[in-house]
Amino acid sequence: MKRTLPALPALLFLFACVLPAVAPAQDQTQDQTQDQGGSGPAAATVVKVSPQARIFRAGGQGSPLHEGDAVQVGDRVATDAHGRLTLVLSDGSEVAMMNNSDFTVKALGQGGAGGGLLHLLKGIVQGAVHKLNGQRFEIETATGVTAVKGTEYQVEAADGHTELKVLSGHVELRDAAGKSAVLVGPGQAALSYPDRVGALRTMNRDEVQALRDSFLARVRQAQGDYLKRVRAIQGGN
Repeated sequence: MKRTLPALPALLFLFACVLPAVAPAQDQTQDQTQDQGGSGPAAATVVKVSPQARIFRAGGQGSPLHEGDAVQVGDRVATDAHGRLTLVLSDGSEVAMMNNSDFTVKALGQGGAGGGLLHLLKGIVQGAVHKLNGQRFEIETATGVTAVKGTEYQVEAADGHTELKVLSGHVELRDAAGKSAVLVGPGQAALSYPDRVGALRTMNRDEVQALRDSFLARVRQAQGDYLKRVRAIQGGN
């Protein structure tokens, strides 16, 4: 029997698009649990776990996550000192969770609509978000909210502040109180605090290269995984 090759994983395609203006996260959390006309809970799909991440569902104990598992609204996901995780949203956008990180899924788009809202408790999240049609994708922390405009970016929740670094595209960074905001563009970074946003700064060459290398490393890993799958299928023919 002829066997078809798997599609190249979406996380190989890290590109920037321009997004429409994004509404405040606090007002629309529940609206994103499913798309218009959709049914059932919205979910993101785990496409890479290295070596381990755990999921905590409402009222339950933590359990290991595996490739192909669904992550739904209300789930909390955490990595240890060595763990990493990549999720793909319904529209193919990607969210990569670094080691020693912890977030809760507060909202997700469905049926190709994309969008969502994550609450990052600690650690670092990187994202490559596609253009959204009337949806939004935001990451909130205790000290700030990032409203993605279609980009490659990194958010880090640290003690007392949130740091945003942008590789391409634009991300709006707001303080947790919603008093101030700044639009962060390619090669720029900014800090947010509970009641204010710091000034924009231009990343130095080493910072930009380190961020770019981190994204490229994810792409190379995905390519290697894909080739292994292809070889396994070809070997079974």
